[in-house]
Amino acid sequence: MPLEVFPMNRFCVFLTVLVSACVYGCSSETGRSSGAGAEHSSRPTAESEASEGQLLSLVKRGNDVVVVGSFSERAPRMMDLHLKWDGSLVVSDAIAGASSTLAEKTVRLIPEDGGARLLVFSSENVNEIQSGDLAVLKLQGSASTIEIVPTPPMLAPAEAEVGLLLSDPLKL
Repeated sequence: MPLEVFPMNRFCVFLTVLVSACVYGCSSETGRSSGAGAEHSSRPTAESEASEGQLLSLVKRGNDVVVVGSFSERAPRMMDLHLKWDGSLVVSDAIAGASSTLAEKTVRLIPEDGGARLLVFSSENVNEIQSGDLAVLKLQGSASTIEIVPTPPMLAPAEAEVGLLLSDPLKL
């Protein structure tokens, strides 16, 4: 019986994220869906870092890696990030950071080959996630780098993703 529960839990997470994205994230304040018009620059330049914008970065703090968001324009209501690393790294836990907790969001980590999918969402609210620590990843094993892979859509609503920059891979 326990083997049947795990796939159902994964299916429930998928449905929750799908419904949250469609109901809460897809519509703008004017009620229109903006679709795939979001522009991405996968890595910030010195010039773009100096200007205000949307930035997702990874920061090492002790044995943990923290996903940090800086949102100057429009804060997201949901995040779907793909992380990639090399080596034998295992993320043993993902804990909601201060910004996610303040927005009353749930943090889920779904293992993938050579990485993981990090979801920050709520099926109960449309609170915006403000700048700050989004998730704390507890690491075990070894790797030389970890990075956020640009796989749009990563933020909802789509307007929150316009001009989004990702930091360089974090060297561990």
